[in-house]
Amino acid sequence: MNALLSLLIVTGMLYGILINGTFWKLYFALVTVYFIVTHFFLRNGRYNGKRKTILISTWDNANDPTSYLAFEWNMTKTFAYIKKLNEEQKEVKITITHLFAYAAVKGIHKARRDMGRISWGFFKRSKRLGFSVLVNVEGGSDLVPVTIWDGHTMTLLELAKYVTAKVDRARQRKDTAHEKSTASFNFLPSFIGQPILFCISYLTTNCGLNVPALGARSDQFGHFVLTNVGPLGLEEGFAPLCPPLHAMGFWAIGCLKKKPVVDDEGNIVVGDVMKAVLTGDHRFGDAAISLPMVRAVEFMWKDPEKFEENLATIPEKVPYEELAAQKKSK
Repeated sequence: MNALLSLLIVTGMLYGILINGTFWKLYFALVTVYFIVTHFFLRNGRYNGKRKTILISTWDNANDPTSYLAFEWNMTKTFAYIKKLNEEQKEVKITITHLFAYAAVKGIHKARRDMGRISWGFFKRSKRLGFSVLVNVEGGSDLVPVTIWDGHTMTLLELAKYVTAKVDRARQRKDTAHEKSTASFNFLPSFIGQPILFCISYLTTNCGLNVPALGARSDQFGHFVLTNVGPLGLEEGFAPLCPPLHAMGFWAIGCLKKKPVVDDEGNIVVGDVMKAVLTGDHRFGDAAISLPMVRAVEFMWKDPEKFEENLATIPEKVPYEELAAQKKSK
């Protein structure tokens, strides 16, 4: 725990024991009020059953990786598809990142019932679905998030244009919101910066509030985040769960390697292979909640020409509100 917060708690406890018991009266009164408000007014029982409560209670706010899913994909067909797309249009250069993000947002929408944040100790489903791509600025001096909201409504070309424009702005340091929200960390000491960073990010990302004075917005970070360690020459990386982002998971993709693969005819040939690791926050659930997204990404690499057709075979996890509305309409 942060030293500043630890000392504050110890000071309050000692004051309540040695000087004035009013501290403890106020403390238990606030605990009671907090329980009543969160349990009876903010908690949605349909999304917070026994299993979800146990998961949230088991883990503290994630500050190191808790679970991993590792993959190795043959990207040979993907490169042929990218080449074809870039020959057919010249508006934007399609990349692996664009295809990954496009497949991921489609998969996230399939699992929208389980997409959300942990707010005030309970899981709260999100109505908007976000996916962030981390942009390396000036050789690692900064990482700027480019977040796509409700990307499932976009075409691949629309998504690629959006991401490319945002990435260009980030690398030119023209993302004013990010620059403003991180400016204070040029002079703040870490033991003060840590609680401030946690509180502001919690209020914005988890509670949906904006803090204009600090440039902090509720839409800065998506539910899943993609980072690419390939440009560093690394074949594989395990991304940590970054607490201020409050994300459900992080993808880390590596550089491409020539390796023997089995083609569609069963022959062993040389192919382009990419490794990826998905780090998940176990408080949100088991690996099954990420399965629709994983399957969508795998379909993109397996046969990008038939992506939409294969995507339709992934079962949807429909939110309870949508199911209730469908029943009423019948």
